[in-house]
Amino acid sequence: MMIVDGYELFKLKNDDHHKERQFRPYRYLREHRVAARIDSYDFVLRGDLKDHENVKMLRERLSNELITAEHARDHDPGMEAAQHQASICINVSDVIAVTRGGLTTAYYVDPTRLILLPDFFHQPASGALITIDTDNFPLDGRKGSWMTIDTLRIDGRNLFLMQSRDYGNDAPFVIVDETGKELAADRNGFTEEAIEQIRSSLKELEARQAASVIDAPDKKPRLEVWQQYFENGEYLRAAEITEEQNYNMIDGTANNRAPKRSIIERLQEKQTEVKHTALPAQTPELIQDYETERNRK
Repeated sequence: MMIVDGYELFKLKNDDHHKERQFRPYRYLREHRVAARIDSYDFVLRGDLKDHENVKMLRERLSNELITAEHARDHDPGMEAAQHQASICINVSDVIAVTRGGLTTAYYVDPTRLILLPDFFHQPASGALITIDTDNFPLDGRKGSWMTIDTLRIDGRNLFLMQSRDYGNDAPFVIVDETGKELAADRNGFTEEAIEQIRSSLKELEARQAASVIDAPDKKPRLEVWQQYFENGEYLRAAEITEEQNYNMIDGTANNRAPKRSIIERLQEKQTEVKHTALPAQTPELIQDYETERNRK
């Protein structure tokens, strides 16, 4: 899905954990080894880009527009919140993200310049294998180990440029998604040709996923009883309580049938039974017959 062109403004979260970083120049982040990532920011504003407007022109335009709106609100405190949504001023430590043609780039607002943040949007999703810091990673179908050297956000997806640790620039760069799936390979990195190849791969992947849902909307792999327990334990435990008397439904045993006992348990029970079995009475006649038989031998 293509992301609509425009800009987004992000501000640091207003809490004690991030308060020290507010209004600080980018130099402060470098000195304290802190990364500017989206999980430390709140989204506050979205808007359209004008024709041929670059990020420097955007910052200047927004600064003028937002300051004017802030000034108007100060003179009219009764304005509704929706009317002065744009009155949020741009400050140092804010982040401006610009999207054109589906490519998104983020910039840190410094006092005198805008600093590119290639990994601002990197927030590992569940199951993510690749990050901006990935190193010594084995790619399927590729020899040796690979490391991340760049990242780019395309159509809302975080993609990573991987370089071979064994062959360096002698091997083509490989572009993968967060799961490590290869989408393109190019000797020059994120080129226009590579981006087109990436979009083609993503469209094919989405088409296959959509087709699988249409062809088998209700099909799910059959799970064993114990697997069902782990997939939806609360439901099965509730069902067990209402239907079972011996609480063994989930283990695959038929309803209300006594669970099988182990061989050790049965042996121990037999030993106890033999131990407590009464011996036959020793009458005088039996004793005399025994002595006679022994003397004869």
